[in-house]
Amino acid sequence: MSKVLPTYSHFKPRNIGYVFWRGKRFYFNGAPFGSEASLKLYHDFIRINCGTKRDKASPVLIAKPLRDVTLAKLADMYLEHMSEPGRLEKGELDKHRRILEIAVERYGTLLASEFGPVYLADLRDYLASNEFIRQFRNRKGKVTRTMRYRLTRTTINHQLGNFKRVFKWAVSREIISPDRLTALATVGGLRYQKSEARETAPRLPVDWATVQKVLPHVTPVVADMIRFQWHTGCRPQNVCTIRPCEVDTSQEPWVWTPTHHKAKYRGHDLVIFLGPAAQAVLKPYLDRPSKQYCFSPKESVAHRYKTDQPRKNRKPKSDLKHIRDHYTTDTYHQAVTHGIAQQATPRIDQPYRVAKFRAAGLIYWTPHQLRHAKAQMIRDQFGLEAAQAVLGHSSLTATQIYAKKRLDLAKELAAKCG
Repeated sequence: MSKVLPTYSHFKPRNIGYVFWRGKRFYFNGAPFGSEASLKLYHDFIRINCGTKRDKASPVLIAKPLRDVTLAKLADMYLEHMSEPGRLEKGELDKHRRILEIAVERYGTLLASEFGPVYLADLRDYLASNEFIRQFRNRKGKVTRTMRYRLTRTTINHQLGNFKRVFKWAVSREIISPDRLTALATVGGLRYQKSEARETAPRLPVDWATVQKVLPHVTPVVADMIRFQWHTGCRPQNVCTIRPCEVDTSQEPWVWTPTHHKAKYRGHDLVIFLGPAAQAVLKPYLDRPSKQYCFSPKESVAHRYKTDQPRKNRKPKSDLKHIRDHYTTDTYHQAVTHGIAQQATPRIDQPYRVAKFRAAGLIYWTPHQLRHAKAQMIRDQFGLEAAQAVLGHSSLTATQIYAKKRLDLAKELAAKCG
């Protein structure tokens, strides 16, 4: 006979009772929770399965009620949990923080148990129809400039998914009932050209001729980062954080195993093989301590002090102590954007806009388009599965996002077989 009897609990979605016994749930169907018929089913279950029966005069143990917390309190609890080491990368955590800040500003005093599909749909429409302000601060924290922007449709849909994850976590902690998460799941994302949200053009590969024009206008370190990413097709965050200890030069081709990568939290390993072209770019950067980052922004700043006339008489120490040991995806992107802007005469002024680059006759591109270019190159020459292997994707569906369809091949086959 078991010494611990299963607790009579409430399954709110169907308003019936249940018990959790030996790893499974047993529901008492056909009678409302707390009714005499439901309690009789519970007592019968105890008598049959536990070899005893509970005295009907004794109180029935009911699971503790769910806690009623406001949406603001729930957001604080979630961010505190996700800020623990190993939970989320800083960039992904910032995305969760931004959507929660907006939600708390509008519905912070509302109980989380009362936040339903209507509120979530209202939040979705608010993100699609309003502008937001981004502030840029200097090292002392003073706001130097502000920028107004609108969120894209894909960004809004991604943020809605992040917001639903908050309620999924709350259900797992029994902070709110599961029916809240089920209800929120009925709210879909914005559809293409069916909302006020800003639409963006699909990200296309960039050709090497366009990339070459930027190389003279960036520092040698950033130029080598661009070349290295072009040859390997790796993600921008990988090229920013590569270290000598991650590269095995004892075999041919070299084997690069990034310590941190996008799918690390899923338990997946990422292995990138470095051919002769990539080796030639990376080799000068392997002469440093094994755990030091290969591509350092401090080396870029030091190069500017040697080449820029206005900076030759200044000491770089005051600037270098505030600079990180490695590039981030944002600073890498900014360096490339500055290089594109410097091609124009006169140089394009900030804040940068795609329209400004087009007016100057320049092609605006981002480091991630180098990965798209590599994917398209491999697919055209060796097929889709080869592109999947090079990019390190676990499915062909992800690879198809990077490599566009072979319309020229479809046209040729239609002429022959259609």
